[in-house]
Formats: sequence, structure tokens, C-alpha cells
Amino acid sequence: MGFSIDLLPAGADNYIYLISDVALGLAMVVDPGDADVVKRALQKKDLHLAL
Repeated sequence: MGFSIDLLPAGADNYIYLISDVALGLAMVVDPGDADVVKRALQKKDLHLAL
């Protein structure tokens, strides 16, 4: 099992961290400053938010 960490831009100098297990299709988010950015990334990667 491996994890993937993606940095999603959130504003000019901030990032949202999307940590996912692609094999399980699950993800968690750190510092979710913009829900729309997170939703788009989850849909694009076919992931479900677990934490």
C-alpha cells in the first residue's frame, strides 16, 4: 500500500494537502482552505474523503 501526496493551490501562497491511497480510493485533506478545490481534486482522481 502506498500513499500519494498532492499539493493543491489555494490562493497566492498557500496549499491544501491531499493525501490519498489510490488503491483504496480514499483520501484525507490537510488545511482545507477551499472546499471547491478539494471537491474538484477528489472528483478528478475518483477519490472519496475518509478523514
